Amino acid sequence: MYISLGTSVYTTPENYAILIQSILELINQNILDGVTWATVLQNETKLPSSFKLSTDDVIPTSNILNNLYPHIYIMKFAPHHGGAGSCHESMYTATPMLILPIAYEQPSNAEQMELNGMSLTLSKFDLKVDDIILRVLRLMNERSFKMNAERMQVLAKFNSKRKHSGADLIEIVMNLAKLNDVKNENNEPEIDNEILLRHWITPDSRMGFIRGNYLDVFGTAVIISIALISSLGYAFYKTIKFAFKRWSLRDGNLRDNSSKLKNE
Repeated sequence: MYISLGTSVYTTPENYAILIQSILELINQNILDGVTWATVLQNETKLPSSFKLSTDDVIPTSNILNNLYPHIYIMKFAPHHGGAGSCHESMYTATPMLILPIAYEQPSNAEQMELNGMSLTLSKFDLKVDDIILRVLRLMNERSFKMNAERMQVLAKFNSKRKHSGADLIEIVMNLAKLNDVKNENNEPEIDNEILLRHWITPDSRMGFIRGNYLDVFGTAVIISIALISSLGYAFYKTIKFAFKRWSLRDGNLRDNSSKLKNE
C-alpha cells in the first residue's frame, strides 16, 4: 500500500499515531505485505514511543521512523503531495484509494473520488484503527472499487494525450521559426508572431469592432426580420381590409334587395 499525505499539509500527531497503528495491524494480520509512506513528519517526539499490537507485540517508534522495520519504508521525498496529483496518478493506474483529506482542495477531491466509486474517505476528526482496517478490507475485497478505477483509468489515459498535442504545438512553432527567412539588421532570425502564427490568429483580431463582434450580421438579420414582419403584417392588413369591404358590399346588396321586395 502506498500512503501519501502531503509535504505541505499536516494532520495531528494523534492521527499519525492512529494511521501507524492501523498499518501495523493490517501487516500483522497479513492483509498487507508492506507500506511505502511519502510524507514529511514533524513533531516526531509527540508520537508514542512504541506501538502495541492486538497480538501484544510491541514495536518501537524509532524503528519505524528510521526504516528499521522491514514492512514500512518512510520516503524523504515524493514527486506529489497527496492532493490532486495523487488522485490523477491513482486514476491513471486504476488504483483504489483510501483518502484522508486535510485541507485546501483535498476534501472536494475526496468527495469526487468517492462519488466515482473508486475510493473511501476517512475523517480527520474521527480517525479510528478499526475503521481504517475495515475500509482497507473493503477496497481490497470489493470488486466494484477496482472496476470503477479501471473505468476512470480509460478517461484519464484518454485526456492525458493532451500533453502530446502540446508537444506537437511546440514542435510546430520551432519548425516554423527555423524555416522563417526574416532576419534583422544583425542577420539574426527575427520572429514576428503575427506572421509566424498567422494561421492560428482568429479573424476577429483583424476586424473592426462591428465586424469582429458580428454586429453587421446581427444588424442585417434584424433589418430583414423587420422587413419580413412588416410585409407580412401589411399583406395581412390588406387581406382583412379587402375581405371586410367585400363583406360590406355583399351585406349592402342583401339589404337593398330585401327592401325592394318589401316595397313590391
